[in-house]
Amino acid sequence: MILRSVIRLLLCTAVLPTAAQAGDFPQIAFIAMGYAELSRDTLPPDGHQQRRMADKTGFLAITADLNGDGRADEVRILANPDRGDAHVVAVIQSPDQIDTYVLISLSFADRGQMGIQIAPPTPSQGQSRPHIVLFRFDGAAECLVFQGKEFEQVPMPADWTLPN
Repeated sequence: MILRSVIRLLLCTAVLPTAAQAGDFPQIAFIAMGYAELSRDTLPPDGHQQRRMADKTGFLAITADLNGDGRADEVRILANPDRGDAHVVAVIQSPDQIDTYVLISLSFADRGQMGIQIAPPTPSQGQSRPHIVLFRFDGAAECLVFQGKEFEQVPMPADWTLPN
């Protein structure tokens, strides 16, 4: 009886999300294909650990209402060592469906260089939705905003700076 309880407990904890401060990440096809959410613990030693301490998710997860429907949407960096690649994936959740968007793809070796961050909308540019900043710790960055059915690149917010 005790052994069954321990096995049940182990099975339950094995399916908990890895980004504790972020929202729950839906079980999308990437997860079924062997991709896993990156966490500080799964990054390589050169994964900018010290710089990642400036963000509660380590610049690896975003939870925000990206489509303006009042529901939390999720963005994560997913990696699969067997396939040798990683992707920044956004999941837009609405009452009747879940849509998955690959925002950027990169090699598995480069996964430690990538970070994601939310930036506020820029009303002066006609934007009312939060922005996703995709950045590399070497300085390259781009800003995306969800525009109804897809993500579009928009100018970087004037006050955004690379995390140091």
